[in-house]
Amino acid sequence: VPTSLYYDLLKHIPVKKPQDVANERAANLANDLKRDEESPFFGKIVVTSTARVSQLSLNNFVRKIAPLLMEPRGILAVYTASEQAQILANYYKGLRNAFPKEFDKPNSVFFQTLGFGALVNAFPLFLNLSIKNYKKFRVEDVAAAFNEIRHFDFSSWDRYGSGSAAEIQAGEDLQTELTAAFTTLDSSGSIQLQ
Repeated sequence: VPTSLYYDLLKHIPVKKPQDVANERAANLANDLKRDEESPFFGKIVVTSTARVSQLSLNNFVRKIAPLLMEPRGILAVYTASEQAQILANYYKGLRNAFPKEFDKPNSVFFQTLGFGALVNAFPLFLNLSIKNYKKFRVEDVAAAFNEIRHFDFSSWDRYGSGSAAEIQAGEDLQTELTAAFTTLDSSGSIQLQ
């Protein structure tokens, strides 16, 4: 059975392991985001077909997002399902606002396995920095945080190739830039999403 189909069918399995619960939640998030016309993921996540340029497979989405949802350690586990979807949408909308040329490219790295993986790898740090510095995670706050590294060259990620090691390295590059732009972390405080 294709992995994407397995994730889509998880909701019908009665007894689940914690990893299955996180995978199911990630698959549900993907489905919500790809159907929402206001979402930057609208039409960008494919379930049964092969992902084309600037599309993410459900398998890749779940692989990267499920760990963020895993209780009790996942950084998104403390939020409701609608908040999780809003946080992910705001992350990409803010990215689009800060880097519109890169975002709007037909082959945008942000919707390739490498770029999506790197952005998700950097997401926990990014969320903590945004909460510390803005006490919010609205689109404009995400864009402001990304604007702190507006000189960052996402096209440099092309040199890494593909695979998990490439995602890790690209994510580390982004985290290094974010850490340099924001000096300390503090994840305390509330979060405003809209």
